[in-house]
Amino acid sequence: MGECVNQTGFSCTNDRCECHGITPEPMQSLEDIRKYEKGEILAVLKRGTIKRHTLLDALPFYISDRRMRDYVAELIKDGQCIQSSNDGYTLIESETQLAEAEKYLRSKAFPLFERANTLRKNFYKSEGKQLTFSEFLDNTTTI
Repeated sequence: MGECVNQTGFSCTNDRCECHGITPEPMQSLEDIRKYEKGEILAVLKRGTIKRHTLLDALPFYISDRRMRDYVAELIKDGQCIQSSNDGYTLIESETQLAEAEKYLRSKAFPLFERANTLRKNFYKSEGKQLTFSEFLDNTTTI
């Protein structure tokens, strides 16, 4: 079977994809489908850094952005080292990439913790409860 290039410009080496006119065998369970879809995402990530929307287009099946992001999170929990950044997703292969991934995640985490603390402060203020400094520290979300 010859190699084809799909519409995203990536070389398609998957003999099960629609580019080749061959579809996967019918799946028996939801777990089989999830395993197949996560495997396909990982196969595309092995090609190099890729933006989310390009990753969605490179997959041989339709998947929502939310579901794809959930799968990436599951792959990380399953032991894969996947970096998320402004450049897209990348498989982490060096300590430098690991440090960049940690820095990016911390930059995203701080605003969320700050928002959580503001919500907590606003809630107590709306309830008319004045917190002492030590109570505030006890009720503050920390990184």
